[in-house]
Amino acid sequence: MCQEWKNDESRGNPTGNETAIVYCADCLKNMCVQCNNYHGRFRHFSSHSLTALTYATAVSSGGADEPLSRQFPDVMCRKHSGRLQEIFCFDCKTSTCLSCFLKDHKTHDCRDVKDVAGDLVKQIKSDCCEGIGRKIAECKELLERTVGEEKDFMDNFYSAEKEILKKCDDMKNIIENHKSRLLWELDGAKGKQLAQMEKVRKEVERRVAMLCNFKMYSEEVVSRGKACDIVREFGVMSERAGELLKFDVRCELKEELTWVKASLESSEQQSRLKDNLKKLFGNVHLSST
Repeated sequence: MCQEWKNDESRGNPTGNETAIVYCADCLKNMCVQCNNYHGRFRHFSSHSLTALTYATAVSSGGADEPLSRQFPDVMCRKHSGRLQEIFCFDCKTSTCLSCFLKDHKTHDCRDVKDVAGDLVKQIKSDCCEGIGRKIAECKELLERTVGEEKDFMDNFYSAEKEILKKCDDMKNIIENHKSRLLWELDGAKGKQLAQMEKVRKEVERRVAMLCNFKMYSEEVVSRGKACDIVREFGVMSERAGELLKFDVRCELKEELTWVKASLESSEQQSRLKDNLKKLFGNVHLSST
């Protein structure tokens, strides 16, 4: 992008026509068409070294665009206008022009940049290309291993989670089965008790009916019977009354009715169940690999 547009906020937002087409080695800036035309109107800039910026786009076999390549211009000295950086200083690891060399680097180990470029290219390839390439491969290998370890980690935790849920379901089933057995026993005892109570109730109702009928008959004999009737029935009625009065509901029905009180008997294990739950159920164990 044109550096004038990039650095000048007063120009507003980019419009899409700010692509840099030339590089001025004296101004050390990339310029778009508009800025290049403005730059060329001044005589002061007529001697500046301009280099066209070209971008080559090649389509690989995979169909993706390869990175853009740029034609780099000669690097000019920032301290001395118009002078190329022709000398490389090994002590300072920088390139300088002849004037800078005579002033600041004369006693240093310096060589012509053209002679040094070949060795520097080899070093760049070794350090920046091959070395970084190996580091990239190392990082990718680590990334691939990390992804695999993450998958193994998640599989391990899902397996532990399933094991916990299964054990919990097993214990629930044990508790449910025990609960069903207890309720079955309680329901059986309840049915037996209700049957006994029903039998006693019917027997008591039968005895009550007998007593009521005998009482009504006795009252009728007393109120309506003649003297001969009373005398005739007295013996039988007295004997029957004696039999009925001997009837003791609680004593005679005691063997037929056994009262049952239901309750849940707690065990010592139940009182310690909360404390021993970890031992009974298990704990989550995390180990480093």
